[in-house]
Order: sequence, then C-alpha cells, then structure tokens
Amino acid sequence: MNRPKPQGTVVLLAFACDPAQGSEPGAGWEAVRSASAIFDQIILITRDASSTGLTTACVDLPAQVAVLQVAAPLLAKSNVYVRYIGWVVQASILLNKLLATDPSIRVIHHVTYASDWLAAPVAFVRRKHLGRVRIVWGPVGGSTYAPRHLLSRLPLRIRAKETIRGVITRSLRQVTIALHRRTVDVAVALNADTERNLRGFPETDVSANFAFDPSDLPEHSDEPRQPVIVFAGRPLAWKGIGALIESVQYVRQPFYLDLYGGSHADFARFGDPSSPKIRVLGRVQRRDILDRLRTASALALPSFHDSAPWIAAEAGALGTRVICLNVGGTAGMAGQMAVQVDAGSGDLLPHMIAEAIDRVLTEDSSHWQRQDMWTRVNYESRLARWYGVE
Repeated sequence: MNRPKPQGTVVLLAFACDPAQGSEPGAGWEAVRSASAIFDQIILITRDASSTGLTTACVDLPAQVAVLQVAAPLLAKSNVYVRYIGWVVQASILLNKLLATDPSIRVIHHVTYASDWLAAPVAFVRRKHLGRVRIVWGPVGGSTYAPRHLLSRLPLRIRAKETIRGVITRSLRQVTIALHRRTVDVAVALNADTERNLRGFPETDVSANFAFDPSDLPEHSDEPRQPVIVFAGRPLAWKGIGALIESVQYVRQPFYLDLYGGSHADFARFGDPSSPKIRVLGRVQRRDILDRLRTASALALPSFHDSAPWIAAEAGALGTRVICLNVGGTAGMAGQMAVQVDAGSGDLLPHMIAEAIDRVLTEDSSHWQRQDMWTRVNYESRLARWYGVE
C-alpha cells in the first residue's frame, strides 16, 4: 500500500493463526500480514498451540508484531469448541487489561474463529473503553445451511448431524449477535447468508477471509484447457460428492473427473468412483492442485453449505470455471468464473451438474478471465476501510 501508516496499534484476535496452513489458521495469518501493511504496531493475541514458525514469520513483516499466546490449560485436551470458549475467556481478560494500560490501541479486530454463532472477545470489551477504539468482527460465517430438500441425499447419520447443528447454531446465533451489537463498529460477513443476520450494526460488509498474491499462482498458459473437471477437498457427504460422482454418467462430452483429497475408499462411501472417467488422485500438495486447476476446464464443488471455500477463489484467480450450487458462498468466492447449478433441482441434481459440465467443456476458454477481487492488495484496502484509515 502506498499510503502513510497512521499512528497507533491494532490488536488482532486470532485463535487460529499459522503462516504454514490454510483455512482458519491461514485466515488469521493473512489478517496479520495485511494489517502490517497498514499499521506499524500490532498486538496478536492467539493460542499457545500456535506453531513456532508464527513468531519467526512475524519478524519479517513490515510492522512490529507482539505475539501474545493465551493458554487455557484445563481445557487442553477438550473438543476444539470447548478449547475456543476457554480461550475467549482468557483473551477477553487480557484484551481489557491491554485497553486499560495501552492508550495507543486504535483498532481491535477479531479474525478467527470466523463463526457468527460463537462469541468472540470483542463482545466483552468493557463499556468504558467503547468509543475510543474501533472494533471489527469478521469476516464471520456459519449462517449457510443445506437446503432441506438436499438433506435427503445425505446418509441418515449425517442428516441427523446437520439437523442438530442447525438447531444449536441458530439458537446460539441470536445471543451471540446481540452481544456483539453492544460493542462492534464493523461486522463483516463471509457471504450473503450471514450478511442477512448482521443487520443492526453501525457498519456491515461482505468479504472473504482469503487473500492471495498473484505472484504465488502458477503462470498463465495460453494452451487450450484440458477436458478435465477437478474436485479438491475433504471427502465429506455435504460437499456434494455423491451427486458429482453420479453426474458422470450423464455428461455427453468426453472428459475426466479428477478427485483430490482422499482415497478410493473415502470417495466410495458416497458413490462408485470406479468409472473409467473418474481418477482418484489422493492427497497432494496445494501447489499441485493449483497447477492442475490452471489447465483444467473447471473445478466442481457442488457443496451444500460451504461458507467461503478458498479453493473456489484460487480457481477463479487462475481463470478456471467453478461449477457450484446457488447456495452458500462458493459462487461469491469464484466471482465471474462461477457456473451455478440450481440447488432446488432435487433428484435431478446430478443431471443439472452434468449439464453444467457439458456447458463448460464446450465453452471457448480463450474468453475466460482471471478473477482478481481477492488479491492481497484488495484485502488490504478492505482492512483499511474497516479500520477507518482510508
């Protein structure tokens, strides 16, 4: 960024923060790295289980970063949600102590966990500190649920789990959002589903918690796209793997479906991946996935309720089409590269996915353009706006 850095300190709250990982830890690290381009002083409050590489990586940032690791020792072997709640208690106490002793703090930003139904430390900032600091919550998600008619495509056990998840999170969300409305100045949603629940805050926005540097992506190729559709992710039922595998028999064009993220047995739980058109390629490095997406015709991610999958943003950044349902945040991450399938098609879903695959395979790929809305430069601009230092 070419703007002068303002005076003051940003406190970043990131239960998960790791420069060597993706998902939640990667989102925490992206916020630290991008915030360091805006402010000179950063205090990062994270958990004591953060990798040793975190502190080392912070040394190379263009800001002075103090890493404060908060422990919840009595909960160390508990479920991750229990550990997070313990961390919130300890981090809230530490945060209020910092506000009482450090007048340079201008912004407090909670980054991870990115959940709109779990309270974050920013909800417990004492009233006497409100007004002198700007408080940002998010991007958060969690309000995306599988449409009821799609639940029938899931195994009974998973269907019950999804139903219980919906009951619990919907109930907790009402309390959590009410708590945050007392303190938060800017609430940021991962997608439109969550944005609808964030009404009543002074400011709201919609953004991914993802940012990439274009130089980190494989070089663009002018070669024609190969007739390959890629699935990359954990082999989970709600990722729509069953419908995707079933769709293969209805695709008219010659092609291969490459499945990354699990073994043949993992994918066989949701369908029959033994078709000669399906290749199960297991778990590979992120760079290998990006190289494959660069030359493939599309990424297929017919997930029933993904909030903001990074892989869709990476595919879009490579100029690769993303076949997805019109629910959740996948299409938003892919931007103009999204090919949406109507989730209301019910039993016809595999046929609809097959039609989308045929459409992509017959398109002129020379007109496809990279999606650049999730670049690090753009993310830094959004942070600056949320922090009030544009």
